[in-house]
Amino acid sequence: MTGKRLRIVFASAVFSMVAIQCSLNTAGTRESGTDTAIGVEAMEGESSGGEDISTPSSNTASSEKAPVQDINAAPESSSEKPGISSPESPVFDAASITHTVYNETKEDIGNFIYGLNSIIKAKKYNEWRAYLDDDYYNFINSPDYLQTASRSDILTSKKIVLTNAYDYFMNVVVPARSNDRVDSIEFINENRVKAMAMYDGKWITLYHLEKRHDGWKIVMPN
Repeated sequence: MTGKRLRIVFASAVFSMVAIQCSLNTAGTRESGTDTAIGVEAMEGESSGGEDISTPSSNTASSEKAPVQDINAAPESSSEKPGISSPESPVFDAASITHTVYNETKEDIGNFIYGLNSIIKAKKYNEWRAYLDDDYYNFINSPDYLQTASRSDILTSKKIVLTNAYDYFMNVVVPARSNDRVDSIEFINENRVKAMAMYDGKWITLYHLEKRHDGWKIVMPN
């Protein structure tokens, strides 16, 4: 792994703690009965094809144009707006994505995350593992990442130390990620997409996803 890639990965791990803390706090609020259950957003009506996709639809929370807070990426990416391709992908033209493709993909990802939520609620570790790309699994199963994740305020207060991906699933994913919804998506390229939601006026990147022959996989950020 190059020095640049190593710095990005460790920055991702540190920044992930902000999202983990936010998700766990949100989960705690739900348990107290002060928040309603979150489901998959009703999909928008299909617009005519050929139009440029650069921002989320105005009838969703995304119209607030809050800065993106990326779970997996380095902090500097938080200034990106939903629907705008990263400057690191100069070959891909986001304008090539029509409203039809955008809406169909958003619906597909919404269904993917709805199914993933059910697996997480049922604490089915092996099924959850099947949704992960091998590189992503190896990253969250690495000692360095687990050590960083264990330093979150909630895990520290419960004296929980993560030692493997199963610990991470049971103590972080299960309490925090079983009610995710998709408010917006951002195309990185034709096959890679960010799934995002707005919580407390801030954009949170839920997952980096890649379309494979057997469906969507959760992957490392580019």
